[in-house]
Amino acid sequence: MPVTRIKPKSEDHPELVKDLVRVLHENQPKGPPDDPQIIIKEIRHTNSIHVTVIWDRWADIDAEERGRLILDAIAKELGEAEMLRVSMALGVTKAEADRLGLGTKH
Repeated sequence: MPVTRIKPKSEDHPELVKDLVRVLHENQPKGPPDDPQIIIKEIRHTNSIHVTVIWDRWADIDAEERGRLILDAIAKELGEAEMLRVSMALGVTKAEADRLGLGTKH
């Protein structure tokens, strides 16, 4: 069976990736209410990370594309090696986060 590699890309939503990169770069615990909330969880025993981004600007973007945008932003700001450590990239709106019980503060 052929192997397909999907690389992160931001051609369709460069403004979203730019905002994610900015928030990653600022690395602050709090920001304006319309900024994305980025949660990075280290999984030590597998040397991987799970990234959850809670942001209402995701509303019109499908789940797969949200993940690609997150990976692209991580690669741009934290580097390709860090992006390759991501084993889960989940983008959700605040309402979706509430339904999933992610226990967010907004």
